[in-house]
Amino acid sequence: MNILETTVLSVASVSVGNQVEAVARTRTQVFEMTQMAEDTVLRPEDFGVFSHELRAWLAGRIAEQAGDSNLKFHYLKGAGITENSHHPELPNGLNWDTLITFVDKAANSTRNVTADDIVNLQQSGFTDKDIVKLCQLIGFIAYQTRVVSGLRMMSGIFS
Repeated sequence: MNILETTVLSVASVSVGNQVEAVARTRTQVFEMTQMAEDTVLRPEDFGVFSHELRAWLAGRIAEQAGDSNLKFHYLKGAGITENSHHPELPNGLNWDTLITFVDKAANSTRNVTADDIVNLQQSGFTDKDIVKLCQLIGFIAYQTRVVSGLRMMSGIFS
């Protein structure tokens, strides 16, 4: 794997000859593992109630709320979703509003998530396994948006 092809470095516009590329190459394993984590979280074999398209849509929403439209479009494009697409449906009549309320809160105000938020998901039909998978997705996207942002800031310092 060429680390410049990883989502984090490509979305952050790190390219050959860029000083950030030299720094990134000293941490090749971090970028490779981050890409592996993205692949696992966004496209797991056992996806439960969260299809690839739904995961990509949620990831795009989190990225957009973090102010990163490039990362949002990366996720949507990877799932064949256009910007104007309506969100993918939840199976089995699961509650969309409860899901979005939790995702937004966990992604943007993590310290305010309480046991009641988890209970709301459970009462809306989400299994504990689904909730864990959802939290993995939210946590990873939050991490990835911060890494991309940091790389862009580094690029600004070196330019």
